[in-house]
Amino acid sequence: MVVAAAIVFASAAYITVHNDATRRADEALRDEMLRPLSPPPARLLVCRGAMDAACAQDAAERIDTTVAWLDEPAGYGLEWFVANRHAAPVDPAISDDGVVATQYFVGGTDDRGMFEVMTSVPPLPSGPPPPRSRSVSNGTDTGSVWADEISGTASVEWTHDGISYAITAQPRPWDPSAVVDAWKTIQYASPHS
Repeated sequence: MVVAAAIVFASAAYITVHNDATRRADEALRDEMLRPLSPPPARLLVCRGAMDAACAQDAAERIDTTVAWLDEPAGYGLEWFVANRHAAPVDPAISDDGVVATQYFVGGTDDRGMFEVMTSVPPLPSGPPPPRSRSVSNGTDTGSVWADEISGTASVEWTHDGISYAITAQPRPWDPSAVVDAWKTIQYASPHS
């Protein structure tokens, strides 16, 4: 009986220590992912500080491509809107032989949340949909939404007139529906319009 009690106690202690270590690792990963990005090179900046249709129009004309853009989500401010064509990208994961425009907002309840809107030509690499992704519609387009609670990230990816777009966010407080709600307000700016 004493041996059985010791095994149960040891198992409970392992689970407690393991769960605590897992929780700390998850928190460290989340903190790592929530670090602010370094500012992009000035030559890529279209605007900073405030978002309006003129800024989106400038981005579209700079890259000669229709860009997706959002008004500032409640509680967030525009950190930057960048656009580049056949130049070194802001995100090294994106090929440097295409067109990229990125709108980046920071804020939220602790000023560590972010929303990022990306326009990409050629299309973003595609593969199988992420686990637990689902199809959504904003009334104009159909996209795929997924959320990762460990990293605190949620994304919507879609195409519009043959161009790939994505919104990725780490909303604070955590609410993956905030990404879909933001996507429903997406606007487009076309070059020379």
